[in-house]
Amino acid sequence: MIDQYERSAEFVDIMLAAHWSALGPALVEALHGGAGPIVDVGAGGGHGTRAIAQAVPGAEVVAVEPSPALRSVLLARVNESPELRDRVTVLPGGLLQAELPPRLGAVVAMNVIGHFTPAERHLVWDLLARRLLPAGRAVVNLQPPAEPVRVPQARFSDLRIGRRRYEGWGRAEPAGPGQITWHMTYRTFQDGHLTEETAVEYAWWVLGEDRLRAELGEHGLRLDPTGPAELGMYVITRAPEQRSLIVAADTRVCVGAGQCVLAAPDVFDQDAETGLVVVLDEAPPAPLAGAVRRAAHRCPSGAVTVRDELR
Repeated sequence: MIDQYERSAEFVDIMLAAHWSALGPALVEALHGGAGPIVDVGAGGGHGTRAIAQAVPGAEVVAVEPSPALRSVLLARVNESPELRDRVTVLPGGLLQAELPPRLGAVVAMNVIGHFTPAERHLVWDLLARRLLPAGRAVVNLQPPAEPVRVPQARFSDLRIGRRRYEGWGRAEPAGPGQITWHMTYRTFQDGHLTEETAVEYAWWVLGEDRLRAELGEHGLRLDPTGPAELGMYVITRAPEQRSLIVAADTRVCVGAGQCVLAAPDVFDQDAETGLVVVLDEAPPAPLAGAVRRAAHRCPSGAVTVRDELR
């Protein structure tokens, strides 16, 4: 995997700090009353990870960050805090490749959704539909532009550390349907003189509220704005009045044929010693409904039963 932040990591974390002074409190409010475990997607240097830990005291946090350069900052930030060190697990790689807990209380994806292609986004929404607890939520933000248009160059950061001053500049150009390329320039000054200039670029898939809402609807999820409008933050939850499957299995009549496991391996397993059915998820999410019903239909002994409930 290419590390898009290899050359800019030393600037990204410090320049995002001011943005998180507004984003952090809004994220804490959006997660208030939630439960763990919580996944921090593209955790970067850990600004959001700290806000998550503050929002849901005691919850386990899984911080996923594919960039080795940013992950080194994240690990250092977690390690220096005894409270974070006991609760936060840092994972390399991307969200879709990470080994996550089977059920999630929340997923946080701040400043990151544009790194996912449209096809990958649908895999993320599927993950939410399958793994979020019934009262779980995801928190995302959408960054402009919502369409693949040109964004004129502008300075987005100007800060001083010691005798050095750091500037961050950015502009974007259309790069095809639904995509732009960001061109970022980081300048370092000492005693008023330019000493270093680093230019990087990366691809970004644009996404607006209407399209996001439509994509989520395909997966039985709903979208609601949260926090100040200028932050572009949203909470994703399960759509109301959805039917939920309740699965049960009677081991007294099970003959160990294993047809349920073949049909729905995310929901059924077999006991290692007896070979009898084991239900892994008694209330599987909607995307697994077809597989679960096939499992019940194929069970030769009628041990598997499925019923619908409104949630």
